[in-house]
Amino acid sequence: MKTEIASFEMFTSAGDRMVGDLVEFAKTHNLSATVVLSMMDAISKDECFGEITDTAVRECIGEELGWYKV
Repeated sequence: MKTEIASFEMFTSAGDRMVGDLVEFAKTHNLSATVVLSMMDAISKDECFGEITDTAVRECIGEELGWYKV
């Protein structure tokens, strides 16, 4: 049974999987937005995942982690 990969607006499915892992790690360890954003900045240094700091990706991550209260 194939598991559906969540879309985090990354350019590749590998990028979406990596971001999904980051989100799960952040939830498990109750990481603050500042820590997650720092991790995203570090990950963006890898040319395969440079778009992780794009606004669309950041907003998807923020929504998953509850950064935006309605």
